[in-house]
Amino acid sequence: MSKAYFRPVLKLHYKPIDFIFEFFALAAIIFMWSYCFYHYSSLPQIIPVHFGSDGHADGFGSKKTIFFLPILVTLITLLLRFLNRYPHKFNYMAEITEANAERQYLMATRLIRYLQFILSLLFSYILITEIKGAYAKNYQLGIEFVFLIIAATFVPVVYTVYSSLIKK
Repeated sequence: MSKAYFRPVLKLHYKPIDFIFEFFALAAIIFMWSYCFYHYSSLPQIIPVHFGSDGHADGFGSKKTIFFLPILVTLITLLLRFLNRYPHKFNYMAEITEANAERQYLMATRLIRYLQFILSLLFSYILITEIKGAYAKNYQLGIEFVFLIIAATFVPVVYTVYSSLIKK
């Protein structure tokens, strides 16, 4: 068998930033659910449910679909939290050894925490835009949002991969 199957299983010591990402991801999820329940009864029967790459709404649906985003973010967050318990099973660009395992695991788990945090914020923004757009009949997310998504998700992934390949 390959060495990859015999990676050390470590108890990681997280930094405050890890807990901050977790806290704000959870806060965003609670906000999303609260915001949906607060606005649900006053929403029009048809609301924007999809935005094209130009930022304009191009799909509409029942107001019940407003709960899709909180459900999706909750499920993604639960899945990512579960996966984060097993960093020794992740795929890594660098070979995992006793010497670098903790550093590699911490970088990988922090990236997942960051992504769950940023996804919860981005989906919260989409939810707010859907609900405000439903009231105002102004269905625009904005083209800059596409660039924000790319920057907020792609840049940290590239940075983490690059950092994982640097020997320290």
